[in-house]
Amino acid sequence: MYRKIIKRLMRYQKALNGEGPNSIFHSMQDNPIGTYLVKSTGEFVWCSDECREILGIPAYASIQKWNIQEFYYDPNHRRELLEKMAKNGQKLTKEIIAMRRHGSEKTPIYVEDYCRIVRQGSDRGYFGTLQDVTKSVSYHKLFDELSAGVFRLGKQGEFLMLNPAIPKILGEPATEDLTGRLFLDFWFVAGDYVQFIEQLQKENELVHYDAKLQRRDKQPVHVTITAKVWRDGNDNFLGYEGTITDITTEHKIVRTFENFSTGYFETQGHNQAHHIKFCNSSFAKMLGYDAPENLHGHPILDCFYSEAGRQAVTAQVQRIYEQKEKSFCKLLVQMSRKDGTPLWVQLDCVLHLDKREQIMGYEGMLVNVDDYQKAQIELARQRKLIEQNQTELDHKQEELDQNKIKVDTTLKDMDKFIHKFIAPMMNVDSTAQQLMHMLHIRFKMEPKEKTLPDRQANAVVNSLTKLISEFKLANIQSPSLVELETKKNQLASRKRLYRDPSLCDLWIREINMDIYELMTSLIRKIEPIVQDQHPIMEDTLRVSEKLLNGYILELMLRIRDNTHTTNLLIESLRRYYYSGEERPLQFNSHNIMVILQKIIASFTEMARQKSLKILPPEQNTIYIDISVPHVESMFSNLIHNAIKYSYKRQGGYVRISTHEMKGEVKFIFENYGVAITPEDKDKLFEYGYRGKLSYDHNRTGSGIGLADVDQTVRKHNGRIYFHSNPAPGNTTEGDYSVPFVTKIIVILPKKQEKK
Repeated sequence: MYRKIIKRLMRYQKALNGEGPNSIFHSMQDNPIGTYLVKSTGEFVWCSDECREILGIPAYASIQKWNIQEFYYDPNHRRELLEKMAKNGQKLTKEIIAMRRHGSEKTPIYVEDYCRIVRQGSDRGYFGTLQDVTKSVSYHKLFDELSAGVFRLGKQGEFLMLNPAIPKILGEPATEDLTGRLFLDFWFVAGDYVQFIEQLQKENELVHYDAKLQRRDKQPVHVTITAKVWRDGNDNFLGYEGTITDITTEHKIVRTFENFSTGYFETQGHNQAHHIKFCNSSFAKMLGYDAPENLHGHPILDCFYSEAGRQAVTAQVQRIYEQKEKSFCKLLVQMSRKDGTPLWVQLDCVLHLDKREQIMGYEGMLVNVDDYQKAQIELARQRKLIEQNQTELDHKQEELDQNKIKVDTTLKDMDKFIHKFIAPMMNVDSTAQQLMHMLHIRFKMEPKEKTLPDRQANAVVNSLTKLISEFKLANIQSPSLVELETKKNQLASRKRLYRDPSLCDLWIREINMDIYELMTSLIRKIEPIVQDQHPIMEDTLRVSEKLLNGYILELMLRIRDNTHTTNLLIESLRRYYYSGEERPLQFNSHNIMVILQKIIASFTEMARQKSLKILPPEQNTIYIDISVPHVESMFSNLIHNAIKYSYKRQGGYVRISTHEMKGEVKFIFENYGVAITPEDKDKLFEYGYRGKLSYDHNRTGSGIGLADVDQTVRKHNGRIYFHSNPAPGNTTEGDYSVPFVTKIIVILPKKQEKK
């Protein structure tokens, strides 16, 4: 039904593209026009290849499946155009429409549409032409949105063409209000316009010409004009064209800078060849020049007094450029006056970068500090002389005072300390070691070989049961035997009576002492009349004695460990009291793990009494240069503190770990218990200081242990620090009643410098 219309449209399309003798748009071959025919509902009936290209419809796709409404950027725009056609005699001319190109729906294209209604019998459709004018529309939008004013003047200086920025600059409502008016009417001084035109005609082009125009409200506006003479292809004069930029704000800033007492300058250039582009009157006056213009174009580095000053400024500029800081402040440097004399100034500077992030110049502020700086230099010289004389006098007096104090204090403190603490403690420690050695020989057992008390108690119960049964079979009666059976029953029911392991051990010890005394008495009284039961009586006595020996050895072990620990702690106290000059430490290479394991073993019983486990390090061999007595004391203090401030609750532990690093060894002493608060942070290693929470549960201490540790670490050229954080699951800030995991970290070098 549309065949005749389509044939006519195809001939029309050829004429549009200049392919036949009836070409009517031969000049538009660079921007082809497409034709189309759609039904009244918008479905395509036919379209030319040019129309397909404009809308992005593939050549192989059937056109009938497309609807022209799908290509409108705003679908409502189609309805508005049909309503407009109904009002304009069913025609549209030069309508600019935003449409979508198939495959790039997010970016609009702009087409110019000529459209009219066609009829074939009872059918009705729309015939139209499309031309892509996206580039033209984009150019006009850019032209209208420019912040700089663009103009073209006629031969008499009247406005022929201008963009919307010109009315904004001149305070006029719209471009229509300026078209045809003379540019002369907007100059603040008419003579300035005449001078501008004469210079423009003479030079044919002016760049950044400073001018003062007048707004509609008679207020001045400062602008820069870049313009040239407008001529046609035959060099005939047509008028003038160019741009206008509003610099009123910049002009006000410049005027403000002119009135500053502080010197201001701005440079331009590349690399180190920077010349003064602008400076204010104060800058010129500081350097002894009559006017700022005398310095324009002058190399800025030549304004500095010395090569050192030039290098200092260049280095600062390069530094802030490399670090992307773009400014530096308060650089003291000497400038050079016109007469060659120096001037001290304080320089603040800001870089200017071009699009390639290269330095294209910088601006700076100068404050005259010449008098102040000269006074400071002289004051410093005088102060230095006074300090030199005073230092010599103070040094002599200080040596005398220190020597007197050291002698008096050392003699007094060491005399009291040695006689009251050290000598008795050394005797106790030595006696405990000897007694422990004798007990090992006497009992023929090491502490680590002693049988568990619970298992040994069972052996005593079993032996007593057999003995009492033998006596009953022999019909032997004795009060001691009745009492012995009572004690046997109490020993057998110990766990039911005492669930606490420590209380149970104590009960076993007391009952076993009674059993041992009863057995000794029983053997002495009835041995002559009970020859058959003699072996079993001896066996029972031997089992009870073995359990008793284990307890004696364990008690002696506690005495030995406690006296050794006390001796080490008092030795630390002695070193702190001793204020005289100590001898340098004697460093030798030792396997420090052997020393650490020895100290851990001496504290095992103390930890067991608090139901704690000491988890030792995994390494067995690490050689390091140390002073053995000092390191032993350091380890003892750290482990003693870790045990003392651990909680006797489920999960309590003391963990010691070591980590070898490059040239160093890290020791970590970790415990689960009392926190170290932020208030303790800076005081923890001070002599005599005890932590804020160290007094709970009547914990005793002197505040010397960690101070001695810190001193030992420093003498070994090491480092010490700590972390104290709530145990997992305890996150309430500021709540120190919950357990904390505290780590004290000591780092010692493997090798000490040989002196």
